[in-house]
Amino acid sequence: MNLAAKPEPFQHITVLLNEAVDALNIQENGSYVDGTFGRGGHSRLILSKLGKEGRLVVFDKDPQAIVVARDLAATRCACKRGTQWLFPFSGCLR
Repeated sequence: MNLAAKPEPFQHITVLLNEAVDALNIQENGSYVDGTFGRGGHSRLILSKLGKEGRLVVFDKDPQAIVVARDLAATRCACKRGTQWLFPFSGCLR
């Protein structure tokens, strides 16, 4: 065993993806909140179901998750489908 080997990069596995999003009964022009953005698994599926007027608000404290959310928001704006906002929890705690 090589103890000096680099650890595998973190990989997030979205659990209950379809079950959770199906339970929301997404409406094309609805408004939704993802309170634990993580790496965006649930948010990506929600966004794929939203129309132009649909809204998704996401929250996460993890700086890496915030980077992922900003990248996803930039992509969504380019597609002109849905809107995504990001409010890091860390700013609320001070």
